[in-house]
Amino acid sequence: MIPYGIHVITAHFENQVAAATIDWVTQSSFEPPMVVCCLRRDSHIYEIVTKARSYALHPLGADQKAFAMHFFKNREANESTINGQSYRLGPLSVPLLTDAPTHLVLQYCAELPQGDHAVVLGQVIHVGLNRETPPLLLRDTGWQYGG
Repeated sequence: MIPYGIHVITAHFENQVAAATIDWVTQSSFEPPMVVCCLRRDSHIYEIVTKARSYALHPLGADQKAFAMHFFKNREANESTINGQSYRLGPLSVPLLTDAPTHLVLQYCAELPQGDHAVVLGQVIHVGLNRETPPLLLRDTGWQYGG
């Protein structure tokens, strides 16, 4: 009964680039603009986000279910693609996915690490919009998140 949008989170630290499809994301402050996301503490993306201290969130459009599936596992990344999907480095050297309709670049602020997922708080420092679209919602995908 709690609706969730589907996002891809990306981060870059030293020679490692990581991405993951996530759905536990919400705005948490207007001033300054802040967003909370929950990341599995045993995941590669959590490790890279906490080391890099910066990351990007890409809210996906209603037509991007197949795109989201590219980021279920962190398989391969190089200087221009993550799991075969193109990106460029944006502010704070975070990977920005070319085919995502929008992105938010966040500076890591704090986390609550209790439980199997950490609640990660980030301050929004940059927003980019490629196109407007209705959001892809978890309930519309037929998926269920089981951690």
